[in-house]
Amino acid sequence: MTFKIVIFDMDGVIIDSEPIQLKRHREFLNHNDIYMSENDLLKFVGNHKKEIFKIIQKYNCKYTDYTSYFESLDFHFKDDPIEYSKIMHDGVSDLIYWLKKEEFKIALASSGSLDKIDKVISQCGIKKYFDLVISGDMFQKSKPDPEIYLTVAKKMNVLPKQCLVVEDSDYGIEAASCAGMYTMAKKEQRFNFTQEKANVLFEHFSEVKEFLIKNKISQENSFSI
Repeated sequence: MTFKIVIFDMDGVIIDSEPIQLKRHREFLNHNDIYMSENDLLKFVGNHKKEIFKIIQKYNCKYTDYTSYFESLDFHFKDDPIEYSKIMHDGVSDLIYWLKKEEFKIALASSGSLDKIDKVISQCGIKKYFDLVISGDMFQKSKPDPEIYLTVAKKMNVLPKQCLVVEDSDYGIEAASCAGMYTMAKKEQRFNFTQEKANVLFEHFSEVKEFLIKNKISQENSFSI
């Protein structure tokens, strides 16, 4: 199949934000006398705010909804903002530049809020390269539900099998897989991800470029036979 669009997740893919975010959750929860098991904390990684708050609720927290919790979390760290350009993964910008040069469509499908997404891609200098940006806040269900990825395909007028998704978390990989899309996952061993449903695992973003080049050559050869 010829791929027409590459869809990126954001946290853990474009930026290495997940260790920082997990550390901040742990510190803020402890500040509020909530001492969570490491297993539950790891479930935060790659998850949507609503699902994270469901886990927190098991610990009798004082917050009544996920909005108040995350507003308080942000306020707690207001004097220490994350500099997203400094935690951008090596090679991701080169891949995005190459994709645009090769006339691939490029989309972003993240569980993060639109405000956060805009900050990240603006600070990283890649905002202008995305043809479509989608936030998990726009949907009733979050990853691993495939709706976010199916919405990208529909809006970009492509078939799911024409989409290549770049993910890292099990939630995102399952969402892309259930959407019928080919998934390449950035190897991640810090958060107990299995990544078993990904089609391919990679360590550096140059491998995504190499895969697409080989796929294009293979498609051209098949047409010439």
